[in-house]
Amino acid sequence: MESPSTAAEPRDVLPYYKELDSVDRVQAESLLTFVKAVIADSHTRIARLSQYQIVDIHSSNHYLFVQHPREVAAAMRTFLVRLRPRPSSNWRTIRRCAPGWSSWDAPR
Repeated sequence: MESPSTAAEPRDVLPYYKELDSVDRVQAESLLTFVKAVIADSHTRIARLSQYQIVDIHSSNHYLFVQHPREVAAAMRTFLVRLRPRPSSNWRTIRRCAPGWSSWDAPR
C-alpha cells in the first residue's frame, strides 16, 4: 500500500490542474492538502480494522471502475473469494430460512 500522503496527486483531484494560472494553483494546492489529510485520516481509521483492505488506485475519480476495470475486478475478486461459503455449509438450513426456494435451488 502506498503512503497516504502520496495517495492524491493534483491530476487525481483536479484533472484540469495544468490549465490553472498561478493564483488558481495556490487554491488548488490548498484543496490538495485538505484531500491528502482526509485520505490519510481515512487510511489510519480503516487500517485499525483487520477485516478491511485498502486498495489504492491512482489517476482516477468516482468512475474508477470504468477507468481501471482490471484493477477493480482483481480487487473485487480478492474480496469476494473471502466471502465464499465454506464447503461444509448446510444448504438445507439455508433453504429452510429462505421461503420460496425449491430443492433445485440448492447447489449439488
